[in-house]
Parts: sequence; C-alpha cells; structure tokens
Amino acid sequence: MPPVEERVASLDGGLEPPAPAIGEFRSDVRELRAEMIRRFEPIDGRLNRVDNRIG
Repeated sequence: MPPVEERVASLDGGLEPPAPAIGEFRSDVRELRAEMIRRFEPIDGRLNRVDNRIG
C-alpha cells in the first residue's frame, strides 16, 4: 500500500475541477442570462406601461 502522503496527494489532485469545464459552464450561464433578459424585456415594457396608467 502506498504511503499516506501519496494517497492524500492523489485524492487532493482528484478534487480539483477541470478549469476548461468551469470556463465553459460560466459562458453557458452568461448566455442563458442574456437570453432571459432579452425574453423578459418586452414583458417589462408592458408592465411599465400598465404601471404608468395606474400611477
């Protein structure tokens, strides 16, 4: 059986997430947010018009 230091080092190295996957995930989240904002802009405009009529 390998020494404790080697086993801990192998576990420690396995816990680090791959950097390219994190970058891709962040990019996907940014794209999703941008799409959601684009889709809700017309609704926000309609709600603002209703608010202006009421207030």
